[in-house]
Amino acid sequence: VTFFIEFLKTSGLWEKWVEDCPLKYTSRNSSRKEEILATVLLSVLAGQKRYADITARSEDSVWRAFTHASEEELTAWMDKHLDASFAPRRPRTSSTS
Repeated sequence: VTFFIEFLKTSGLWEKWVEDCPLKYTSRNSSRKEEILATVLLSVLAGQKRYADITARSEDSVWRAFTHASEEELTAWMDKHLDASFAPRRPRTSSTS
């Protein structure tokens, strides 16, 4: 997990993913977007523990962060970043004329 997180930060993928995330906060008391996304990412990576990281940090904060978010915006955000991650690995099709 440590090496993967270091890879995300070194490559700039983490910052771009967080920056593009459509979550919006208005309260000064709310968790930062980066904290919420880090909690979700660590929970997914530690999936064998049944999302123990979310419970330890506050599943309510994660739940509230995504409750009012637009499903369409979240889907577009994730699709954009998944496409960017996998595009270099997809076989290129050659056009024959």
